[in-house]
Amino acid sequence: MVRGATKRAVIYARLSVQGDETSTSISRQEDDLRALAAREGWGVIRVLVDDGISGREARANATEAVAMLADGRADVLAVWKFDRFTRQGLGALAGLMDALESRPGTLFVALQDGLRSDSAAWRLVAGMLAEVARMESDNISLRIKSDRAVRLRAGLWGGGRVPYGYRPVEALGGKRLVQDAEEVAVVREIVERLLGGESPYNVAGDLTDRCVPAPNSAARKALIAGKDPSDLEIGAWGHSVIVRMVTGAPLLGRQLERGETVCGADGEPILVSDPVLTIEESRRLHAMFPWRDNVGTRKHLRKGGRLLSGVVRCHICGARFHIRTHKLRDAVDYHHPMPAREGGKCPGQTGVRAVDLEEAVIERFLSEVGSRPHVVEQVVESTEVEAALIDLEAALAAASAALLAADGLDAESAALARISALKAERTRIRSTPTVPRREFAPTGKTVAEEFDSAATMEDRQRLLTAWLAAIEPRPVGSGRGPRGSIATGRIFLVVKTGLDDDGNVLTESVPLAPQDVAENSVRD
Repeated sequence: MVRGATKRAVIYARLSVQGDETSTSISRQEDDLRALAAREGWGVIRVLVDDGISGREARANATEAVAMLADGRADVLAVWKFDRFTRQGLGALAGLMDALESRPGTLFVALQDGLRSDSAAWRLVAGMLAEVARMESDNISLRIKSDRAVRLRAGLWGGGRVPYGYRPVEALGGKRLVQDAEEVAVVREIVERLLGGESPYNVAGDLTDRCVPAPNSAARKALIAGKDPSDLEIGAWGHSVIVRMVTGAPLLGRQLERGETVCGADGEPILVSDPVLTIEESRRLHAMFPWRDNVGTRKHLRKGGRLLSGVVRCHICGARFHIRTHKLRDAVDYHHPMPAREGGKCPGQTGVRAVDLEEAVIERFLSEVGSRPHVVEQVVESTEVEAALIDLEAALAAASAALLAADGLDAESAALARISALKAERTRIRSTPTVPRREFAPTGKTVAEEFDSAATMEDRQRLLTAWLAAIEPRPVGSGRGPRGSIATGRIFLVVKTGLDDDGNVLTESVPLAPQDVAENSVRD
């Protein structure tokens, strides 16, 4: 920054849950920080907002704010309160500290805490505030989990995304779910088509073509809120969306807690709504898609590896990501073995939530090759050698017959010479190594149908890796700073495109479509 020049300030604001509360609302935070900038003589060049995102999650705009300090696009990062910036504890300070130290004269300000990075006790106070914010977040999380557990045991809706086929209604002590006639009709159509043998891939494509609002689309969210969905995105149905929905607990009127069905003292499931599916239909659907059971949980991990085990790797050092479990949130990540954020040497992406990545990759895989005929490779022994031996045996039989019928010494000598030559040729052919021929035979199914009917995870992985060589998550921010959502298109697929003249596999790196991966899937 040029001495005497106006400092360029970036304002960062965050609210955990969208609402109209005035105490810490986004507009209140921005107004107060703009007033601070005016008093200090800073020029506000950008306002970055994360609305409705927890401070314990990686946030794309917080990442961008720190990156602007680090790369010289801004001189000041101003936040309303330190816990608005992060609730991730001391670990989240590393990127901010690095950015401030890399450019002397830059400044971080937490207005309500009276915290400035140019003060003598900056590091001490910042560390204390970071840990206090983390402890507050832990306490909030415990209260939320406790409240949710009480609601679940009372047969009330636990909250979160509204399951497809239902709408929330007020009830004593919370909310219950009631069936939505239009969505239930869609569910019944999907189930009947699947049980009739149709592929989820085809069903999803048809629903998208018919402009049926997808479960997590903006149009459906507006309908749930009682608003006009006109001109809003209807989203796209996908293979994973279909399978996850029909094998999930909500369509049976049930809820899950840490991957297990919520049951009463008698061991029977507690119903939060009227079921859309019968138990028999659910059993048949689970039998069709057994690989969906317990996906994304520690219970699933104990049964074996993951679909993308050995495929996810660092784009910088090439290290293969391993599986890491999270006991508290009952989830599984693909995790870098030596990330810089945890004392390692590689500045590459630390980790990514397994279930989000797997479902996004499946969608991309099936959209690319799902409609192609499925073929199996067969090794066929050479028929040319067999044919040659058959011809030789026939010739030997004819030569032997000629020997028996020979009249005179010359005829016998000629027949014997013929037999000797044929035997020598037979010996040569038998001793010649045969080269098996590889052929590809169609199975009568598409790749999508074969994927759905695969009996084991290994079978599905073989189908997937015939197309996919590797997956490379890449950091959103720079260096060791905080990272944001992988929905920004920072996941790249290394796909197989063919063979060169020497038989080596040719590959191409392509971005995974951003909308295919859930927000905030990058994990610390």
